Amino acid sequence: AAWGSVFIFNVTLTDLDADNKTVYLWIRKSGEDWKLVDSKTYVGATPGQGVNIGFELPTQCADVGYYEFKFNVTDTSGFSQEIFVVTKRDVIISVITPNVKINRAYEIKNLTIRVFDTFIGNYAPNINVSFYVYDRNGNEIIYKTKTNQTGYASFSFDPDCSFNVGLQYWKAGTSDFCYIDKNVSASINITGQLYSKIYEPKYNLTFPTGIRFNITTEIYPDCEIEKPIVNASINITVYGPKEVTACKPVYDLNNGNYTCLFDTSYKYPGYYSIEINSSKEYYDFNYSYYKDWFYIYNSPPSYENLTVTPNISAWGDVFNFSVYVNDYDLDLVNCTLEISKDKIIWNVINSTIINGKGLCSFNVTFDCSQIGINYFRFSLNDLINDVVYTEIKNFTLTKNPIRLELLTGNDSSVIR
Repeated sequence: AAWGSVFIFNVTLTDLDADNKTVYLWIRKSGEDWKLVDSKTYVGATPGQGVNIGFELPTQCADVGYYEFKFNVTDTSGFSQEIFVVTKRDVIISVITPNVKINRAYEIKNLTIRVFDTFIGNYAPNINVSFYVYDRNGNEIIYKTKTNQTGYASFSFDPDCSFNVGLQYWKAGTSDFCYIDKNVSASINITGQLYSKIYEPKYNLTFPTGIRFNITTEIYPDCEIEKPIVNASINITVYGPKEVTACKPVYDLNNGNYTCLFDTSYKYPGYYSIEINSSKEYYDFNYSYYKDWFYIYNSPPSYENLTVTPNISAWGDVFNFSVYVNDYDLDLVNCTLEISKDKIIWNVINSTIINGKGLCSFNVTFDCSQIGINYFRFSLNDLINDVVYTEIKNFTLTKNPIRLELLTGNDSSVIR
């Protein structure tokens, strides 16, 4: 029976003599000395069938173990010997905090059980219990405590870098001499924390509009003993003065670095901020915002496909002059056609406004004063004092061909 029980010992005393008889109850643990529990005296002769002499022995936790017992009577010196056992109490252990999720970088959480004493039919206080967790090398870490007055016991688990991330198990159970050893186990999801840093571009660099450069970030965990994170999900977003741009695709370089190509074409001048979001199984989501990380400044207009059609023709014909304008800032561009005979003095022929990018084209007719080789160019002004002149090309105006026809005087006679 479990400790706390009251053991009843009975012996039948038979003695027809009228003398006094004293019955003694003795117990001992195996290998120890006998200890007297109690004695009772019976006066006079017993009936023929004898009389029952009874003893009660209350037990406590300290009595747990295997015992022998015996009786002896003083007037006869006879005795008998038997064995009885005081057992540990049984318990039922409940997990109060199953499926705990904890971030090793900054969280502490309780692992809690509750112990029920089946002998008394209630939750047991002051029972010695042990909690067991296992580090990344498989080493068992033991935390010892006691149940409180309502049978609860808790372990404040504060994992550090000695623990791997991932789904793991902990266990807890009784470790008390007075109670049967029993254990329960439950899962625990240990997560890490992701962090990011920007490798390129370096902080506070400036770029003209119209170029492309890489944005590269390293994703690393909360523990220095672990390698940078590969196979993560990464989003890189760039915040400008007037627009938000997703920088994609993002390439995994398989060494913890991730990169995307950012195009500054048609972006407004000003400061740009970078946002990096990263996620991976068994790590908590990371959001990092790098304010005003780089600066984009205004680029002068650019151009392509500078042409004149036709290149040679007679004065009075229509010449088409055109150029394709591209302003990476999407500024308004004043496109002006200029003509010169000597490439020194330039005359404005016509102008128009191009909204950021587009074809600038003029049809022009010249008089005979322009006969010969002429030169043309376009001036491109983005109205922010950035003026670009195109290359100089030539075109030629020729004399108009004529045809003479004799209308009168052919084979005619003249009287003088």
